Formats: sequence, structure tokens, C-alpha cells
Amino acid sequence: GAACRAHQIKEESKDQFIESLARGQTPAASLVDVVYPVELIYNDIKYKFDVSQNGTDSFVLECNDSWVLVAVRGLSDGGMLVMMGGKSFNVYLKSETGGLRMVVDGQTYVFTKEYDPTKIVANMAGKLVRYMVEDGAHVTANSAFCEIEVMKMFMPLLVPEPGCITFKKSEGAVLEPGDLIATVLLDEPGKVRKATLFDKCLPQLGS
Repeated sequence: GAACRAHQIKEESKDQFIESLARGQTPAASLVDVVYPVELIYNDIKYKFDVSQNGTDSFVLECNDSWVLVAVRGLSDGGMLVMMGGKSFNVYLKSETGGLRMVVDGQTYVFTKEYDPTKIVANMAGKLVRYMVEDGAHVTANSAFCEIEVMKMFMPLLVPEPGCITFKKSEGAVLEPGDLIATVLLDEPGKVRKATLFDKCLPQLGS
């Protein structure tokens, strides 16, 4: 996952570099960086990598004073061929509202974003039909605060943690994935579940 994300960053930087030259502009110096910090959360464990590009298609992944060498090549269908530890994998990585979805040889893995109950965002496109509580009201965990319409179906949105809610969208507003609908001033922010930082070493996979 970290190697594929680094490959995506490299390709995005390359495209931006070429686009800047085509416009007659001087490309930003950051576009030729060869070290990419990558952070992924999987099953409530946070992995922090420094990924260094050490060849056209190869990367060194460093984590907790250990490292792994990985080769990544783009495929014509948008996927990636990843070679690691003497094995190869077909990988497809897709950004979603909640994080990253990765499919490796047909098996799906989901990397989530840091849990932040202070912000309630739209997970899919739709319409904000009505609010079910007053702006500024105190709400309880898992209680419905508004109703949205998605593909002609009406469904409630729930508050993840107790607190006071503030609306950021008006009733009738059109929603896109990632749009901020409301914020919550939490009653007990210290009790919010946070991802545990991975503190072990990477496996010895060889070159």
C-alpha cells in the first residue's frame, strides 16, 4: 500500500512537472523530491513510512529503523505490478471519501482516515433534505441529526459522539462526497478512539 501510494505521488509530480513546462512556467522544486512520507491506517494501526525512490520503478520503504525494497510498475488498466520479497502482485488503489481501497490479487483491503468525530462529512453524493435537531443543540452518540436523499432513497445521518452540533450546510443543499455537513463540539474529546502507532520492524523480505 505504501509503495503504491508513493508510485502515485511520483506519477502525479511528473505530470505536474511536465504541465508546468508546457505552460512556460518553472516547475516547483518539490516536484523533483525523491522522498515521500506516507501514512496509512489499517485496522486501527497507524503505519508511518519514509519512502525513497532509488530507481525508475523502485522504492525503499523505511519504518522504525527497518527497510524493505519494493519495485512498482504502472499497468495500462490503471493498476500496478508490485514486486516484493521475490513475489509479484497485481494491485489497484482507489481513493475514497473514507480513505484508500486497495485490491491485491482480488482481495480487498481498506485504509481508513484518522477517526475525527468533530467533523461529519458526506460519504456520497446526494441532497440534504432536512435537519432533525436545532442548530447548536446537544446530541447523543448514534442519534440521527439530519435526513439526506441518495438515489431517491431517504436515510438519516448519525452523530458519532455526544456533543453540541453546528450546521455547515443549509437544508436543500446538494452534497458531494467529502462535503462538510456539520461539526461537533465533543463532550469528552479525551475519550475518542485513536489509531495505535505501529512500533515494530518491517519483515525481512530480502531484495
